[in-house]
Amino acid sequence: MQRRYKTFAILTIGLLLLCIGCGKFFVSPDALVTMSLSPQASITSTGQTVTLTATGTDGNNNTKDVTSTANWSSSASNVASVTAGTVTAGTSTGAATISAAQDGVTGTATITVTASPLQSIAISPTTTSYALSQGTQQFTATGTLQNGSTIDLTNLVQWSSSSTATATINSATGLASFVAAGQTTISAKIATGSSTNVTATINITVS
Repeated sequence: MQRRYKTFAILTIGLLLLCIGCGKFFVSPDALVTMSLSPQASITSTGQTVTLTATGTDGNNNTKDVTSTANWSSSASNVASVTAGTVTAGTSTGAATISAAQDGVTGTATITVTASPLQSIAISPTTTSYALSQGTQQFTATGTLQNGSTIDLTNLVQWSSSSTATATINSATGLASFVAAGQTTISAKIATGSSTNVTATINITVS
């Protein structure tokens, strides 16, 4: 009889431990599985603000705005601080990674703070005709601030091509790949502290 009780006790404890362990693998479908911030990259000047939105996707593939409920943080509070998605540029220039976390998932965005507001963007090279046989072309983006100084924005802007049948472009790096003869517009866009976008475009022909 004692042996039977002992065996039962061991099995009960084993089942409890198994359930505790399995609990880590069973996540509520309402819990977030991914998180993204928008805009992904923005530029502003000292003392200005940028508004970010946090969007989470749950286990049922439903998306929800979690801007007000996520836990926000900044990698460099002297450059930019954040509260509930509102980023305030500090007195120091530079870059900061803004993070929002909820349900164990995190989304990030990059904020670049400059001494003067961004005025315009220029895309290089300015060549408008390319041979299909060339294969690829690296484009760069240079920002001009209101005080006349410039900043490399190549890896901060969002790149796009109006005709991916003619050329595709890596949205983060600006490397274009020629697909077929035709025309397309290459665009470089970045959000600013004034809640607007500064955009540059160049029309190219591939032949």
